[in-house]
Amino acid sequence: MAREISISLKLVYRGGDADKGRLDLYDGADSIFGFAKALQIATHAFVKESIAKTAPSMKGARIYMQPPAAGSFIEPIQAVISDPTFMAGVGTGVVTNAFYDFLKIALGRAAGLVFEPETPTVKRRLEKDEPFFDELADVLEGPLREAHRTIEESGGTVSIDRPRSTLLTFDHETLDWVKTREEDEASAFRLGTVTRFNILSHNGRMFDKTENRTIPFKRGETLNGSSVLLLSKSLDDANNRLPGLLEFQVKPVRSARGVIKRFILSSCRKPGSLGPAHSL
Repeated sequence: MAREISISLKLVYRGGDADKGRLDLYDGADSIFGFAKALQIATHAFVKESIAKTAPSMKGARIYMQPPAAGSFIEPIQAVISDPTFMAGVGTGVVTNAFYDFLKIALGRAAGLVFEPETPTVKRRLEKDEPFFDELADVLEGPLREAHRTIEESGGTVSIDRPRSTLLTFDHETLDWVKTREEDEASAFRLGTVTRFNILSHNGRMFDKTENRTIPFKRGETLNGSSVLLLSKSLDDANNRLPGLLEFQVKPVRSARGVIKRFILSSCRKPGSLGPAHSL
């Protein structure tokens, strides 16, 4: 019989009707469906190391609902991983702990919650390709917006729990984060340095001197080869403790509270360059 690893999770709804052991049928179903899509996408990313834009029909893993448990409103879930390539030579405990850690990092980032990885497996993956996690968070925001339905309509919180502890909790603050505002209509130039860059997807992270923090960026439709070379050079300079400053032409994407979540990058140029930034 093929090897399987079963990993237990719980969706725990608290506050409002949930404290009476019930949820509004429409809101509750919408919320659970949102979590179902988010967990499906995150599990696919964990096992296959690729990002699906929609909840995939997974091979090598399944997510199951189980009979509801007593409590505020508790929906037990079971993730079953069976991909033989993924599990080759890896113990059950290592996979289980890495899966919990991966969910916390991936779903947390999608909801504006930042956690440090706790397992060597996820730490290596984050250090190897942090833009992968930013792109995954971007994809997960839509399902998590649906998952917040009960919070938006009747308040309370929803947490994703492992058997004896809580992984992460969603509330009105995370609702504000996943309720993405439209991109700013006009682009602006921001001075900063590339801190992470994926040469294949052309997504990355930049330290923005205006915000004084690191912000993910996503390639825009007009990003061309000249800008890609400058991005790579900026990252190399930063790794060698050189300034590596660039002017980034970006459109900010903001949360419902106006906080910048990421940039859409259309071009970049060296500071003080004459003329418009490179674009197609």
